[in-house]
Amino acid sequence: MLSLSAVKAQSIDAAISSVDIPNYVSERGSPKITGTVKNFGSDDLTSFDVVWTDGMDSHVYSVTETLATGESYSFTHPDEVLSVPTGFSANIVVSVEVAGDEDETNNSLNKLVEGIAFIPKKRVFGEEATGLWCGWCPRGMVGMEYMEEEYGDDWIGVAVHNSDVMENSDYDDWMGTKISGYPSGLVDRGGSINPAWSSLESAFEAQIGDFGVADISLYPMLMDDEVTVRVEFNFARDYDQDYRVAVLLAEDGLEGSGQTWAQANYYSGGGSGQLSGAGVDWHSAGSYVSGLTFNDVARQPITDVEGEDDLISGPFVADNPVVAELDAFTWDNDYDMDNTRVIALLINDNTGRVINAVESHLLETEIIEENGRTYYIIDGDTFQKWNDDFLVPTGVSAPAPVIDVKVYPNPANGIINVTLVENAEVLLIDMMGKVVARGSYTGTGNGVQFNSDYLSAGIYNVVVNTENASVVERVTVIK
Repeated sequence: MLSLSAVKAQSIDAAISSVDIPNYVSERGSPKITGTVKNFGSDDLTSFDVVWTDGMDSHVYSVTETLATGESYSFTHPDEVLSVPTGFSANIVVSVEVAGDEDETNNSLNKLVEGIAFIPKKRVFGEEATGLWCGWCPRGMVGMEYMEEEYGDDWIGVAVHNSDVMENSDYDDWMGTKISGYPSGLVDRGGSINPAWSSLESAFEAQIGDFGVADISLYPMLMDDEVTVRVEFNFARDYDQDYRVAVLLAEDGLEGSGQTWAQANYYSGGGSGQLSGAGVDWHSAGSYVSGLTFNDVARQPITDVEGEDDLISGPFVADNPVVAELDAFTWDNDYDMDNTRVIALLINDNTGRVINAVESHLLETEIIEENGRTYYIIDGDTFQKWNDDFLVPTGVSAPAPVIDVKVYPNPANGIINVTLVENAEVLLIDMMGKVVARGSYTGTGNGVQFNSDYLSAGIYNVVVNTENASVVERVTVIK
């Protein structure tokens, strides 16, 4: 029998004890690889390399850090995985390398990743079931305020009121079928949970890392008292299935006087625990609290609350946006235009779960005609329609290409070449519609060049305008 005293630990033994490799990567930018290196050896580690490879190229991150026996080091590899083309897969191997390592069986972990067009921006959608009559509901009000303040644009919240002056019967009836009682909450329309801040935060953390499937652009265009809502979805990879789309209104800053606007408060006196937030120390307040300001209040659902399955239909092609345009409706003057937000949801047609979300205030819009073109002045910014469908910043209108243009390399890291065969103005425009560079071609040389060293990484539109036509090409700048 081998005694424990006869088992000798390795002197030098570094290991990758955990690693987080993204499921999806993009040539335009990817989440970085993170993980943990642990020292299982008896000697201190003073330096080591963390290396990831896609089977062709290796990326080395050198770390100078002293790790005693049993200690760990959490790393973020500075090099993103940008080498997997859309529609392809690669096995990413992450390893720790140290001179003299006596056990290399624990040095590596790996994962198969898929290349996609881009990484969508993911937002988490929360719904609170509440009512002024509900004495426990202040904790949901506090929880919703905490989530908005803590997570900003990553969190979109709606408070669905029951049996009080802020109730919307359509939304409330639907919510009543999804919860077990009051107060309750839903996060991305999963199961009913306690809407306290800690429960909402845990559910948020479980969802924020999910793949958002598509980037969503929302244009709730207000002309006089008529609203037209356009939602543009740009899918990051090809999808065969259908999705539902829901569009909802929520209003901030609601206030009222009298008992009908007073919030019941079972935390009064502190016997039910301490609760503070939303501008109130609830344990110090009375059994009914007046003078409150209510935010995120669910108002009119523009679509069915569960979404509608005929606004967009698959199959969807990566980086080929589709538009859902809702019928125009007359604004309800009971709602404050300045404090109302429009929310759009992308919903799994089979499970009813929310995949991604976006929100926007109402956008004051004017439509003008000039030189045979239609322009949309939206909140002071000028847009045109691209292929009679998509709203894009001024100058990016792209009818059927009739100009012989080539943009290379793509992606670019340095000089961007635009080759032409006819006189043209050439603009380089970022995705916010700002012209970041311009040039012109007058028949001399091969075209126009832009130096991307002065640009941030991201996607840019190369707009070529001739006397009779315009064309747009996209180029990705990497660093």
